[in-house]
Amino acid sequence: MKKKVVLFGAIVAVLVGIVTTVTVIAINSNQTEVEPEEEVVVKADSEEAVYMNKDATLSDIKKIDGVVNIYMFWGSGCPHCKAQWQWLDQIRSEYEGKVAIYGFEVFNNSENRNIMAKFAHYQGDGEVNSVPYTIIGGESFQGFTNGTTTKKILEAIKKAEKSGTDIYFDKKIK
Repeated sequence: MKKKVVLFGAIVAVLVGIVTTVTVIAINSNQTEVEPEEEVVVKADSEEAVYMNKDATLSDIKKIDGVVNIYMFWGSGCPHCKAQWQWLDQIRSEYEGKVAIYGFEVFNNSENRNIMAKFAHYQGDGEVNSVPYTIIGGESFQGFTNGTTTKKILEAIKKAEKSGTDIYFDKKIK
């Protein structure tokens, strides 16, 4: 019986080593795929610019009455992140002047990983280990699935429009 337990433990250790190696290789290979910086400006009713910025900084974030800020933490090479960006781009015209989308790339930017950790802490989400990680008003989402997540995001936008909740300004994240 002891031999079986030892053999099982050895097999588990080898499998953990393989998974860790594959993960490190995948992360390192993703780091070479840097997505192009994209900033799309859309005019808001308040004459200030509302935009979709994949490479935002905290100094880019603005509070504009009637505009919901969406914070998306994403990773270069992440297929779910790419799908969410494409979906956000598709709905942008429907929400013109109503949303501002701030993206923070976290695979290649340690400062953005720290920003994500602060947002997650203030949101009450603890440690975030997957992207995309999106915050809208008082709601947060990890991962992206067309249909399930998209419905939740649209509901969160409507809630945030009514409540005016914004984690960055409400919690004074710096």
